[in-house]
Amino acid sequence: MLFLRVFAAETAFFCWKDMDIIKLGVGERDKIWYDEENCDFSTYAKEDFIYERLMEKFERLTSKCYTYLAGDVTNEDAWDKAYEVLVEIVREGRSQNSNYAKELYLLDDGTDYEYDVCGWLQDYLDYLDTGKQYEKIRRICGELISMFSWEEEKPSDFRFYIASSFGAEGKKKEALEFCEDWYKKESGNIMGATALIYARTGVGVFEGAEQIVRQYISEDGACTDENDIVYMAAELLYKVSGNKKAEKRVSQVMKKYEKEVEAYFYGMDEEGLDNIIGTGAWRR
Repeated sequence: MLFLRVFAAETAFFCWKDMDIIKLGVGERDKIWYDEENCDFSTYAKEDFIYERLMEKFERLTSKCYTYLAGDVTNEDAWDKAYEVLVEIVREGRSQNSNYAKELYLLDDGTDYEYDVCGWLQDYLDYLDTGKQYEKIRRICGELISMFSWEEEKPSDFRFYIASSFGAEGKKKEALEFCEDWYKKESGNIMGATALIYARTGVGVFEGAEQIVRQYISEDGACTDENDIVYMAAELLYKVSGNKKAEKRVSQVMKKYEKEVEAYFYGMDEEGLDNIIGTGAWRR
């Protein structure tokens, strides 16, 4: 029989069965719990118990997300359910401690990257983008932006998803308004600048787009991991505007950078690759 045993001082073993938990008894902190089949009794902190159960549920659902990507279509709804559980985790954590995970990255930092929350969120948004669920992308990103303080890091990735969703949906005016407002508030943000280049290019404001490009790259400049997104936006700008000379120049610089990146990864040992992937440093 599957059962739950909790050793109060040291180790907790949790049963993986998704069971209903019923409360017996009362108390401010420690409560008596048992599963619906009466398989075991334990004294455990209610708040800790709920939090652990939610984290386990999140892990199970995110695993189902990736089996869906591998071809198991029965798990398609796992993405939305996992997101709902993640929101519940934050809510439960803050019910215990108002400062819980004030910054998004702390969800991973506090669990030693066991669940790769930030990585999964990016995969979730990519999944929604593939399914052309643009309105949902904007809703989810808006919720995430309002959920955390963003004092240490800016929610640039989520704002970029919002801008891109407008563009992909053909809402060029909305994309431009959003990006102009973003750039006005964060003029030094390279992702905001890049988004505005795309938005201005989309409505044919080529001169205004090129003004921003020139702030980040020069004719004899190099493409790096810090400005590569501007180069990609510039390449599209020059292609759409018909500036073939500039397009060719930018394209050549980007190809040189791509070869350098390939050589770097090719020469890296397995441990080095694992460190980059494990910490999410490869994600932009």
